[in-house]
Amino acid sequence: MSVDIATRARATLVPPLGSPNRLIQRARAKTFRNWLKAVTAPRRVLDLGGRVQPYRPLLAGSPQYIAVDVQPSEVVNVIGDAHALPFADGTFDLVLCTQVFYGLANPFVAASEIHRILEPGGTALLSIADAGPVEGPADFWRFTQHGI
Repeated sequence: MSVDIATRARATLVPPLGSPNRLIQRARAKTFRNWLKAVTAPRRVLDLGGRVQPYRPLLAGSPQYIAVDVQPSEVVNVIGDAHALPFADGTFDLVLCTQVFYGLANPFVAASEIHRILEPGGTALLSIADAGPVEGPADFWRFTQHGI
């Protein structure tokens, strides 16, 4: 893993003191740690939007960890779109999808795809952006707690 990817991943999981998003990122990391404690040891993990993979260290014992993203990085296994995931039904027992839905053309289709590729009884752990805009022109959606 390059220094840039590793630095970005670490800064998300353990944000530096000077980060303007430190409190939000620390709270999100704590939430994911707690969620993952409640999940039976996953065997097949999909990291949807996994260009950086900050939460991968929390799943170090998972035998299969696949990252999908629309943009390549040295840690992405599959270049793909959340609207049409290239996996069979019930392939994964855990899907991580963090801060991705705001940039999707149709998050409802992506949610259906996540449901489709999860095995029965599988777990999806998602986080969404709640303030905006984020970065770049692909910032389409915001959800309230009621809308999600």
